[in-house]
Amino acid sequence: MRLLHGGLGVAGYVSFASLTILTSLVQPATAQQRRPVPPSEVIFIGASHNFTFLHPAFSPAHLRALLSKIAPAALCLEVPPEWPRTHGVPTFPQEQYAAMTWAQREGIPVYGVDWETPEVQALPPVVRMDAIEPLDRGDRFERFREEYVGTVRWTAAQAFGEASNDIESFQRTQHPIVVDRWPEEESGARVREDRIAENIRAVLARHPGERIAVVFGTVHYLPLKRRLESTDAIRVLPPSRYFPLEPDRIEAGWHPDDAILLLGTNLDDWRSIGFPQSRNHQRTKELLDRLRRERLNSVVTRYYEARWLMLFGDLEESRPALQGIAGGGGASSLPYQADVRWSWPPLRTFEQKARFYLAVANDLAGDHDAAATEYRALLNLPEDQLVVPAIWPAVRVDLRPYFENLIRTPYRGGVFEAYRASLAMGR
Repeated sequence: MRLLHGGLGVAGYVSFASLTILTSLVQPATAQQRRPVPPSEVIFIGASHNFTFLHPAFSPAHLRALLSKIAPAALCLEVPPEWPRTHGVPTFPQEQYAAMTWAQREGIPVYGVDWETPEVQALPPVVRMDAIEPLDRGDRFERFREEYVGTVRWTAAQAFGEASNDIESFQRTQHPIVVDRWPEEESGARVREDRIAENIRAVLARHPGERIAVVFGTVHYLPLKRRLESTDAIRVLPPSRYFPLEPDRIEAGWHPDDAILLLGTNLDDWRSIGFPQSRNHQRTKELLDRLRRERLNSVVTRYYEARWLMLFGDLEESRPALQGIAGGGGASSLPYQADVRWSWPPLRTFEQKARFYLAVANDLAGDHDAAATEYRALLNLPEDQLVVPAIWPAVRVDLRPYFENLIRTPYRGGVFEAYRASLAMGR
């Protein structure tokens, strides 16, 4: 008997006995013969929700560069399971925006694996500004001022890189020696961590033996590590072995919308109203230059150019620039649902935002009548553009009491305006 390399369809012959032997070679192996599936790897990338992208070396591009180097088979995010389908790309926490836009570009499946507590699910659908007059009197204002100043110090440390929170340092200092010293979990948090771990295990069941990335608030690292490593089939690892990140990889990680969100964080974040010096405005200038290169003379570029002028008190130049945008008749929508950490107030178009800041500039120039005209124009927008998602999809802000308050009490800047914005968000 002779079996040629061409197989059954080539000259030669195969006896029945030989055919039996041949087919046995391609049969599935028995359970004892199969190779064991290697442990699934969970690469945990930690983030600080409020301050991650203030640091110039922990940008969306840096996070995408890290993800590209990890090359996961799937991505898990700190959002409820239905979020990617029902709410699109989240922009806060901003690490979710960076991770999800990376996954879309790379064609990587995204899974929401968070679990919302009943308290979070029960948040009121609409929040409104309290009718407090005068605004800057009483214990409530003083408590806000004290808390706000502390927040400003913290954000400034992130923005200027003083806290060593570049992406590599942040990952190294959060894993695992430091976190091993963390206190025991609170009973309320345990239920949530249990559910998150269950959801991650369900993702791993779809990708057995593969590597997945989990982008989460860093406080979840140790609780999830304990739960997921209760079996030998899962290993939870920090991303230390993927550093350093190559400059070319970081540059390739930039997304066309990054400059818009990051400029908003530096110029339109409600938290920076009182202390704009808490942001690194050398970085603002670099981001504005990037936006000019990528979107020359676009409405969004002109808007941020006008806001840049306002930063330095140049009302003579900024007012006509904002008037040109607001009166242009267009509807240049923000690329994603606005969040108050990069877009205050959370209006839907750059033309509407330009009208608001035109009113602000008029107030700062001492022309309240002109300012009130613009606030009233905003009040004439359809209701669905004045009652808008702002913090989470379950929380909408009614901007009408806020604009009405600005008509009664002119915009004057400083901590007072941060307080007024916080009241508008129902805080």
